[in-house]
Amino acid sequence: MKTFGDTRIDLQLDEQRRSETTMHNEKVKTNLEILKRLIHCVIFLGKQELPFRGHDESRESANRDSGVKERFVKFEDVTGKKRAEDVAALALGFLEEHGCMDKLVAQYCDGAAVMASGLNGVQAK
Repeated sequence: MKTFGDTRIDLQLDEQRRSETTMHNEKVKTNLEILKRLIHCVIFLGKQELPFRGHDESRESANRDSGVKERFVKFEDVTGKKRAEDVAALALGFLEEHGCMDKLVAQYCDGAAVMASGLNGVQAK
């Protein structure tokens, strides 16, 4: 085996790989904890029918909607339906089912490519 100084190179590479794997696993664990907190916030806001933006709707506030109400409707699992056409069909089907198509004045997308693309994302549908 070749050595670099007093240490074998293969042992150094193994130690480096273990160190990188450990750091990656710690980062994944931290990110999962953050994601759990965000999901809990979304669930709380949904159950309380609270908007994601602020709640100040005084005369001086920029959040005044002129009678427009923002409501949480539901969560929908789209893990098997990731194409823009599928997500758009799901949203449009819900609106049609509940007779809301004529009341829709705007939509908001979170910036994900499948949602926000004006050419072939859900927003374009």
